[in-house]
Amino acid sequence: MKYHTAITRLLNLCISMALALTLIGVAQANSAPPSIQFYSEHFPPFTIDDHGDIHGEAVDLVRKMMLLLNHPDTIKVKPWARAYKRALRDPNSAIFLIARTPERENNFKWVGPLMQDRISLCQHKNDQNQYDDINQLALDSKIALPRGYPEQAVLTEMGFNQLRLTNNPTSAINMLLKQRVSLISCSPKALWDLLMQNATPTDEIQVTGIDLYHVDLYIAFHHQTSDATIKQWQQALEQVKASSEYIELND
Repeated sequence: MKYHTAITRLLNLCISMALALTLIGVAQANSAPPSIQFYSEHFPPFTIDDHGDIHGEAVDLVRKMMLLLNHPDTIKVKPWARAYKRALRDPNSAIFLIARTPERENNFKWVGPLMQDRISLCQHKNDQNQYDDINQLALDSKIALPRGYPEQAVLTEMGFNQLRLTNNPTSAINMLLKQRVSLISCSPKALWDLLMQNATPTDEIQVTGIDLYHVDLYIAFHHQTSDATIKQWQQALEQVKASSEYIELND
């Protein structure tokens, strides 16, 4: 009798353990993705770091995704080169907004596109030249642009040899305001905000007729991020995109 009772208890214990393992597996399958550190740069109106108050169009979009996935708000703003290095090096990290270029493709896993932008050349208001075609420009034209942005590769491939690389878009703007360069690369959508935050009259810099490229902007996750996690974030983005808030954001 005692032997039978022991066997029964052992069987019940095994069943309980199997059920517990099954429940753990179900919970893990339905759980939120692992906590990820998100990096961005100060780049109005997409990402704005107002003395530690981080907001902006891209930030709002990523936070909506975080809310859907029950993910904590882990967004930090860093200079672009530092943010890029962190996302490239540190597991469980990601960077936004970033152009998905062939050079970057295999370095990350991608979710997006979040939104679109275009990159143009901009001139000082005192520059009387009218720029409508990039072939107008001499290859030794002094052009300032942020280091590591896609336009660096675009202009280098075209043969421009006097590029002035800066740490961020604001530094490029300041070089043009001091007329140390002839042109800068810029996002027309971001230019007004950058000038306002720089306490610069918004007519000091003007967009030329030269567009370097149009670009889809993504979140780039560390390359070791699991495919299941990427799928969860992509699905969250699609849910946000289907909402009226996203439609208004992109109007």
